[in-house]
Amino acid sequence: MQGFFDDFSTTRTRQEYKNYKTFSDKLVVGDKIIIKNLLFKGNLTIFEDPEEAIIELEKIVVYLNENPNTTIEIQGHVCCIGSAHSDAHDRFTGKNNLSHTRAQKVYDYLIEKGIAPNRMSHKGYGRKFPIPGGIESDNKRVEILITKI
Repeated sequence: MQGFFDDFSTTRTRQEYKNYKTFSDKLVVGDKIIIKNLLFKGNLTIFEDPEEAIIELEKIVVYLNENPNTTIEIQGHVCCIGSAHSDAHDRFTGKNNLSHTRAQKVYDYLIEKGIAPNRMSHKGYGRKFPIPGGIESDNKRVEILITKI
């Protein structure tokens, strides 16, 4: 399984993501995984590349099926919004809750694939937690936090 960090060509960039894991690592409570290639169209919960998104989402399904005692929090993040708002505008809801609705989209997909709702929660963090030194587009992300193993 290719790791998230395999796409980065510089040591500097890899260093910025040093606190993140992949599903192929031995995970413990508190570990975070960035879901790469899970890209959304601007201000929407529609995937830019649905086929790539499904590949990434299936990695979560496989991991959770192989680790039935693990629980997760699905965390949505956004960037590039003015300081007057804590979250980006979702054109579907008409509210400034885009990070939440993107996290919920992942949550809903996992439920459709048979993952029990009591093993997951989801939350939108808006622009509160940018990746220090990370590029702007990487802050439009969904992360998985391991909450119980």
